[in-house]
Amino acid sequence: MIRSLLFITLASAVLYGFPTMSFAFGKHHNLNEADPNFVRDANSSVVLDKKRKLLYYDQKPSKKMTFGEAKAYCENLTYLGADDWYLPSKEQMRTLINNKRRDTTIKYAFTNVLADIYWSGTEANYKKAWYFDFDLGRYGKQKMQRKYRAFCVREMK
Repeated sequence: MIRSLLFITLASAVLYGFPTMSFAFGKHHNLNEADPNFVRDANSSVVLDKKRKLLYYDQKPSKKMTFGEAKAYCENLTYLGADDWYLPSKEQMRTLINNKRRDTTIKYAFTNVLADIYWSGTEANYKKAWYFDFDLGRYGKQKMQRKYRAFCVREMK
């Protein structure tokens, strides 16, 4: 039964074509669709979220690390004379995904965020935390011992 279903599914895909998907990152093609609330300061390598008054660190991507290491990475960051950086919450990370178009992208002002998985600073339940996949535009909970990337944020004062 399962083999028949699999065969029918594959045959349909071959006959009618596979759906095409595209995920864009880095330098974006249509800047008219850029979110005006996110502004990059290229001199400082930061992105300002004007609506929420947040400043995101957008230098070279971090290495992959556990959830605890990612939290420590941001908490120990001193940049632009500030030492109050932290790992963004699940809600803050959710505002970064632009999935209103066919392409799933991070907001346009970011240039150093990879199409990869990043930790949020929000713990979920027993030994799990929320992650965001900036390649597929999805998020969920994962064991804290997994290794994902991190980027940091701070509130504007």
